[in-house]
Amino acid sequence: MDSSIIARRYALSLLKYVTCTGGGERVCDDIMRLQDSLSSIKDFALMVDAPEGVSAERKISLFRAAVRSGALAPETERFIRLVIKQERIGLIRLMFHDFIELYHRQQKLVYGHLKSVVPPTEQLLDYIRDKVYEATGCKAIISTETDPTLIGGFVFETDDYMMDASVRTALEDIRRTYIDNNRRIV
Repeated sequence: MDSSIIARRYALSLLKYVTCTGGGERVCDDIMRLQDSLSSIKDFALMVDAPEGVSAERKISLFRAAVRSGALAPETERFIRLVIKQERIGLIRLMFHDFIELYHRQQKLVYGHLKSVVPPTEQLLDYIRDKVYEATGCKAIISTETDPTLIGGFVFETDDYMMDASVRTALEDIRRTYIDNNRRIV
């Protein structure tokens, strides 16, 4: 069976489980931290992915340490134990990604990233939240970043939505139009 299908099924099962127990927010927080650790700490990822040589208890203790608080939600720990027992630990990153996506969809949340030349005002953030709500019906949670290469304006993106109001893009569009128009004349 395709690994993405297997990962999706595990993620759906975890979502149903945390919906019943009411621990979805804490589990989602744990999984987001674990996902960050897996992508940023290569040794952690190698130890977790190792099929042999690292005991299940050692892997669980690594996951506990990776959430920084030292304690996983009971549902998270139980899920990880199940994945290790079923020898599906190699798919854990896909499972985490799918769970976060499914959980956010269930909670009607959209995570987005805003790049702007200067730190955004609360008015701009509210405007973007309103636009995202109009387009998706979901509440937007926005992380911000300053990027002086934009020259002015902003770029906002989510998984499947992008709003580009940067001066850099506008100048590139004008440049392309100018070049296209001059090619026709020659």
